[in-house]
Amino acid sequence: MADLAPADEAIKGSDPFLWFASRVPPDARKIEVRHKAVAGLIRATILLQENRIFDHEILAIVLQELLLARGVKLLLHTGFVDACVDDGRVTECIVCGPSGPEAVRARQFVDCTGEAQLVRLAGFETVKGRPEDGLQLPMSMMFFVRHVAQQDARAQVPDGWFGAIRSQDSLPMTSIWPNGPRSNALKIKIPMFDASDTQSMTAAEVQGRRRMMEVLDYYQRVEQKPWLLDHCSPRIGIREGRRIVGDYVLAVEDLRSGRTFDDAIARGVFYLDGHKPDDDKRTYILPKDQLKVPPYQIPYRCLLPRESTNLLAAGRCLSADQLALSSARVMTTCSMMGQAAGIAAAMAAGKGCGPGDLGPADVRRAVEERGALLAV
Repeated sequence: MADLAPADEAIKGSDPFLWFASRVPPDARKIEVRHKAVAGLIRATILLQENRIFDHEILAIVLQELLLARGVKLLLHTGFVDACVDDGRVTECIVCGPSGPEAVRARQFVDCTGEAQLVRLAGFETVKGRPEDGLQLPMSMMFFVRHVAQQDARAQVPDGWFGAIRSQDSLPMTSIWPNGPRSNALKIKIPMFDASDTQSMTAAEVQGRRRMMEVLDYYQRVEQKPWLLDHCSPRIGIREGRRIVGDYVLAVEDLRSGRTFDDAIARGVFYLDGHKPDDDKRTYILPKDQLKVPPYQIPYRCLLPRESTNLLAAGRCLSADQLALSSARVMTTCSMMGQAAGIAAAMAAGKGCGPGDLGPADVRRAVEERGALLAV
């Protein structure tokens, strides 16, 4: 996104939930209300009429408490390792935390890993990147600065440690976000890495932190900003990893036409935020006059990995082409997919069938009964 105008300085928040103010899904509205109560906020700040600023530190507590209130068993510091599969049916997920490897057994599984890790290791088809060379939408590194008095400002990067940036033209794509009183968040584009590869992800974070120091040095030395580094995001931001190949592949043409589906379970409104994957500037795959799309629907079939029997996938690993993903990957749309996948998994478990055996109209009806806004 382009740099944002200053937000209400009383609200700490470096990033917005990307939704239209008039179309906040009810479950997201509950999160917002709880967040505002905890943060002591009087109102949500609207930026560009499509965003609501949140405090990322407070949101983590709000989400934790909402999950615990619903009886969700949390396993923190635990990563997915592998899957056990019997004739196309996932029987267990192997996870590993401080206690060591454990098997989690269930009748239904939902892959919300972002990289379709469960789907891939269970042996079902996935794709990544653009068809011609596999390059993925670029990652972003976000870091945070605090404002200090001019007499306390200083350059923090020793000469010769990193490359020197001496002009705006040499900066990578940099977005500067409000982050409450006397603070900003900066987001920089980090292209040409693979979110599904361990060594590439490591290299991406190394590169991201190096570029962070170069950009910080530019603002401190060249623009004389009274900024000191506060902290860096603990993980680089990923736009695209692996995607499932589902019973339907959402195409960019579906978005451009505002297509509707009988089995719709989510609604997208965000523009085609497909940055070119092979440079670090603010360049897009498409011309800028082709980025906007009308509201569109996402069908339930995009959550069903092809040939699977008890597995769903939701979030940015949905079944979609790269440009469709560039819009559908934003938080509110992903949360709608996650809610629909959870509802479908529960329905399938209750009926003793697979998610693909459910009537699509039944899933849509259940989603809408819980307040989902699907109309376009």
